[in-house]
Amino acid sequence: MSGNAKTAWKKSEYLARRHKVKIAIIVLLVITTLASIYSLSMTQYPISFTRMLEIVYEGLCGITPTDYEGRIEHKVIWEMYMPRVLAGLMVGAILGMAGAVMQSVIDNPLADPYTTGISSGAAFGVALFTVYGFTVLPLSSDWAMIANAFVFAMIPCAAILLFATLGRGTSSTMILVGIAIMMVFGSATQLIMFSAEPSSFSSIYEWNIGSLALVKAPNLPFLVASITVLAVALIPLSKYLVIMTAGDRIAKTVGVNAKMIRSVSFFIVSACTAIAVSFTGSIGFVGLVIPHLCRIIVGSSKGIIILSGLIGGLMLMTCDIVARLIILGGLPVGVITAAIGSPIFIYFLIRSRKGSYYG
Repeated sequence: MSGNAKTAWKKSEYLARRHKVKIAIIVLLVITTLASIYSLSMTQYPISFTRMLEIVYEGLCGITPTDYEGRIEHKVIWEMYMPRVLAGLMVGAILGMAGAVMQSVIDNPLADPYTTGISSGAAFGVALFTVYGFTVLPLSSDWAMIANAFVFAMIPCAAILLFATLGRGTSSTMILVGIAIMMVFGSATQLIMFSAEPSSFSSIYEWNIGSLALVKAPNLPFLVASITVLAVALIPLSKYLVIMTAGDRIAKTVGVNAKMIRSVSFFIVSACTAIAVSFTGSIGFVGLVIPHLCRIIVGSSKGIIILSGLIGGLMLMTCDIVARLIILGGLPVGVITAAIGSPIFIYFLIRSRKGSYYG
């Protein structure tokens, strides 16, 4: 094949992949919108589908009902179920995006946002608050636990970045330091749980599984705003992802400072994950499985971060729908993500024997 023909073929392949990404984004937006509406209609109260749509419209327009029954219906939709739906979308999106970045910059298809011990640190902070009432900030009960989870979740990030600054800052170093910190926090949390009262033990256990029911309406604006800011910060990293999977030596030849990109990416991913687990607990497999699904659809393109966010949000909300269909009050969504994510991940492991993860 001549040089011009090869260039033309590569250009056509690039344009075809971009077109595929655009189509996938449009389809996912439509499906996510429909799934969100269906999720809002799944209440434990006798609210019809059309009435639910009216309540959503009235809330968006700032219309407040005057009758008692109308106020109760608004409270059910806007304070009980809307936070759950939005939290599922936002947390699923940020975990999917963080997983795509983590797997690329560390160049490890088995990496996910929790690989570096962030969730273990957050669990330790929650256990300290739940059992002993220890708080890092003098806040109200809900916010104090969230603050504890976030601060302790960022401790592994600080430790890993310190090792990366003092040492070589390779992906292997980050993973090994993260595993060591995960073990330390994990053992400390288990020790606290051993001495906990049954009610406290149950609360910590639910948090470790992960549940969208943990998100309350007053916490929602902060959750949405912080995740939106962090998601916007992740998107510019997309142009480096394909280069980083080629290795540090290749990145250096094209003028990319792999160590700096890895450190910046890791800090943003850590902040994303810390925010997510602080509000909903440790919901597993979203950040691990979603990037692989995206690579099957569009390969290792620049659109993988946005696509991972859309599929991640859709997956987590769909898992929550399944959890609420199984039990009226709803299982913790982490149970469903683990049940669905485990066989999918096993499939990817088998598939990897036949080719590359990043193709």
